[in-house]
Amino acid sequence: MNFKSQTNAIDQLKLLAGYDRHSVLIEGVEGCGKTYLVKYYAELLDIEDVVIIDPTVNSIRDTLNTCYSLSNRIVVGVENLDLGVFAASSALLKFLEEPTPNVYVVITARNIQKVADTIISRSALISVSPPIQSDVEIYAANKDNLKFNKLKHTKLWKPVRSFKDVDLVFKFSPEQQDYYSSLDTLKFTDTVSNVVWYLGHY
Repeated sequence: MNFKSQTNAIDQLKLLAGYDRHSVLIEGVEGCGKTYLVKYYAELLDIEDVVIIDPTVNSIRDTLNTCYSLSNRIVVGVENLDLGVFAASSALLKFLEEPTPNVYVVITARNIQKVADTIISRSALISVSPPIQSDVEIYAANKDNLKFNKLKHTKLWKPVRSFKDVDLVFKFSPEQQDYYSSLDTLKFTDTVSNVVWYLGHY
């Protein structure tokens, strides 16, 4: 799927793949498709092995230690490094300073200000724009066109503004959909993720 909001990011990834860049940092708001771009970069490199890990010290150390023993090429995606502890960045930095030719590391972050400067300086930085409404609708239709057509004219669809919001709404049971849509006092002006959080603490 090609999304207008990701056009610039995709162009930059194509360029980096041409240069065989081993360390990439993708930053953007929650639900803008950063993990999709990690996998897309692997496709550009013609690499089938892709592993996505959390920004924990153990996940990073265990995965990268395993990579040292591999002969095949692999893409390791570290999701939302800015949400991890400082030690997670340190574990990752050690690998970036001594990379192996078969391992490509693609880091994602929601807030670049919370990523260590040493990580940024050793990575090619790509910024992803928030998805526009047509991107969200294309994503939803491709994911489940039946559900999309059922929900797109309901009040529940109004706060859907990201790919993550689509995933969340599609997980609702019919009963949950009816319940959220029946809440006349609830103003659907925030994102779905925030609305669900508010309801959980209502």
